[in-house]
Amino acid sequence: MFKRKFKFKIPSQEASIKLSFLIPTLSPYLNKKKIEIFCIQFNELTKNIQKGLEVPVIVYLTKDNDTICFLKSLSTGYLL
Repeated sequence: MFKRKFKFKIPSQEASIKLSFLIPTLSPYLNKKKIEIFCIQFNELTKNIQKGLEVPVIVYLTKDNDTICFLKSLSTGYLL
């Protein structure tokens, strides 16, 4: 079902093609347009989280090179 799994910490509402770790990690599997779509979807998912907080995220690549994104909860240290 999934062909690849990635774990990132991305600042909420700030995902973009300019993030230094996204392009080298995802470009062997996704074209630039799909990475941009992922960034737009991530920013939409994190619009209710304070801007700039690092959100743990798991990204799965499907066999047809679509992305499925799961946001994990923020660390306990932040919530205290």
